[in-house]
Amino acid sequence: MYKIFWGKANTLNQAILASLFSFRYQVFRQRLGWDVVCNEGQETDRFDTLNPAYIVALNKKGVAEGCFRLLPTTGDYMLKHVFPEMIDGENAPCDETIWELSRFAVMPRKKSAPVKGGCCAVTFQIIRSVYDFAVAHGINRYVFVTSVAVERLLRRLKLPVSRFGSGHTYRLGKVRSVVLWVDINDQFRQAMYGDTVPVTPDINLLSGSEYEQAA
Repeated sequence: MYKIFWGKANTLNQAILASLFSFRYQVFRQRLGWDVVCNEGQETDRFDTLNPAYIVALNKKGVAEGCFRLLPTTGDYMLKHVFPEMIDGENAPCDETIWELSRFAVMPRKKSAPVKGGCCAVTFQIIRSVYDFAVAHGINRYVFVTSVAVERLLRRLKLPVSRFGSGHTYRLGKVRSVVLWVDINDQFRQAMYGDTVPVTPDINLLSGSEYEQAA
């Protein structure tokens, strides 16, 4: 059983944030060996100081097993300021209806049967939460620097993704990576909910609170 939380950094409680940053340390430093800033078993960077939004999946013990970070493109964000070579001559997005997805990670502590597209329950649930967050916050599309492997996963889920600009792949460390557009539209809704009409939480009730529970 997972509980999904979302909210801006200044609204999520400290226990959720501590579990989130500890989880990111386990994934990005310990498992993937990234050269990231870490302090006392937690991974954060300068974008975490900008009051971003987070989506966090917690297990029954309150331990994070999945996460996304979300930043509006009207401010600083990773594609524009860390990976400008991946913009490849295009204009960097700067629009209040376009947000960046980053720091995507899922690492379940227990194995579970695939739910859809070969992904586990927590992966599916946190991607569905990305759709719900967008609808609740007036987001029309996301831009997303990610691996080719994650791109394949999103396509298997039949999400409306397309490559940014020229569509080139780039080598980030040892990982072949791309920049994706992820559109918020009926195709995304259908992929996540089928013919069920999703009940989108009231945006005024969301900040820092649990909004959904998933098996």
